[in-house]
Amino acid sequence: MGWRDQWELLEHYPRMTHAAVDGAGHNVHLDRPSVVQALLGDWLDTLTAEARNPVNRYTKPAITAYEKR
Repeated sequence: MGWRDQWELLEHYPRMTHAAVDGAGHNVHLDRPSVVQALLGDWLDTLTAEARNPVNRYTKPAITAYEKR
């Protein structure tokens, strides 16, 4: 599945995070381990923060990797 196809999933998963990792193939965790570690660490930090300060998860807007720049 190409990176553009992922954008269609936003309709079904409005809180999804999309990250296109340059220079990585199907084994992104082996090809770019530091990038994967940073992305997963950020995701876990978000989960932890949400657990401490719950919000209405159905109305929170989706944030993409491009919007974070």
